[in-house]
Amino acid sequence: MELSFLLQQIRHELSLTQAEIVEQLSLFDDSFEHLDLITYSRWERNVSMPSTLRIVQLLSFAKYDKLDYLCKLDLKLSETKSNKFQKLADLHYQEEEVLLRAYYPIDKPNFIRYSATHPLADVKQIEKINAATSRVFDLPKANLTERIAAAVNLQQSNQLFMVTCEDEEQRLCAHALYSVHDGSEKARLIADVKGFYRTPRELGVSKDKFLFSHTFTRFNFDWWLYNCFCMIDIICKNSDIKEIYCIVINTNMGKIYQNIGFELVDEFSTEIESTQGQSKLMSIKREDFLSNHGVITWIKEHQSFIQ
Repeated sequence: MELSFLLQQIRHELSLTQAEIVEQLSLFDDSFEHLDLITYSRWERNVSMPSTLRIVQLLSFAKYDKLDYLCKLDLKLSETKSNKFQKLADLHYQEEEVLLRAYYPIDKPNFIRYSATHPLADVKQIEKINAATSRVFDLPKANLTERIAAAVNLQQSNQLFMVTCEDEEQRLCAHALYSVHDGSEKARLIADVKGFYRTPRELGVSKDKFLFSHTFTRFNFDWWLYNCFCMIDIICKNSDIKEIYCIVINTNMGKIYQNIGFELVDEFSTEIESTQGQSKLMSIKREDFLSNHGVITWIKEHQSFIQ
């Protein structure tokens, strides 16, 4: 799909003139603050193209499905910029050989993404996940029954997303956690990463949210690809998520994250000490991440996850 067609489609659906949509876009987001009628007209006539950041914001403005349209749109993406994200994929791909040498290979692993309507409530699995999480965070003392109830409630309110890798006997092989928090909690996270979950979480957040990708156990390359999709899908479907925070435990990986736009927020020590440096808390604005040429290229190349 040509971008010029998309722009005309949005404008006609909203019954706006070019001048009116320029005004509304300038009020919608700072990235359109200096947009003028001449520039917008050039976009509609396919004479020039807006930045990918503005394209993502246009999709937000129109309340369109970002994954769907980023796949459809014919965009001019920089190979150099795309390669920066590909280096992250390459690093995870190289790890697979090491992991397969370290562990017994598992036939037919099953990747399961739990949701509000289908939350993870298995006692043994939550116990294992809790034990792994406590190696990073200082968790408050609570019995397992309380932990399971809290985990289920958070999943049902879309404040916690769990993804697991299981073998044919439904044994847990790997897991990933994505938590959604109120924007007001960012200062507390930055001040004390390890102690962030000492205070039990309350249900309900405002419309200013951030996603915290804090737990990811390695398994194989397909597992990493699947979790890439899960995280992208979560932030695409929840426009209230304004920022992404993640924990990176590898210095080389930290440098790659910085190259694709993440900022280093803090460094800290955990039980999972790496020979390659301290763990890092890193962040990026949601729209900056989605507009990254490498991320868009990745989405286009992995449309099978979306269908």
